[in-house]
Amino acid sequence: MRTYYNIGDKISGHLIIDKWREGPRNRYTVTLECKHCGELFTVPIRRAVKRAISCGCCTKPYVSKGTGDQNSNYRHGLSGSRVYRVWQNMKARCLNPDHMNYEYYGARGITIQQSWVKDFKAFYDYYLTLEGSEDRSLSLDRIDNDGNYEEGNIRLATLSQQQQNK
Repeated sequence: MRTYYNIGDKISGHLIIDKWREGPRNRYTVTLECKHCGELFTVPIRRAVKRAISCGCCTKPYVSKGTGDQNSNYRHGLSGSRVYRVWQNMKARCLNPDHMNYEYYGARGITIQQSWVKDFKAFYDYYLTLEGSEDRSLSLDRIDNDGNYEEGNIRLATLSQQQQNK
């Protein structure tokens, strides 16, 4: 691994525009030009060297300055949301035989509505129509315990409501 970088070098494909020492321990900070959209962003050089980074453009919609193309990596901008984790966990329980709770879901034949399997946005739009979708104390529950994860059979419930639904 390289230990010294100059202005004009590239880190993870990003061009170094400027660098300087800062802080009590004289750590380097670099200003990089994003290889995707051309925006400038500043990060500690250790972070830039240790892992691939971005200015954040891949998590938001933008139009490239050079080509005019839209960001093909942008989908919905919700991958860090609570609902996205709910969707991922639902899929893992039903579709991943290595998941610790697969025997209670996928192995029993519990499936997910086909339009939700690959399209988070479709699930998200339906999730927002559920009563209590803003309440973080509620979690996803199936009304009919032997039914699938599908429209009309899911609700948001407290832990005690879920325990009664066995």
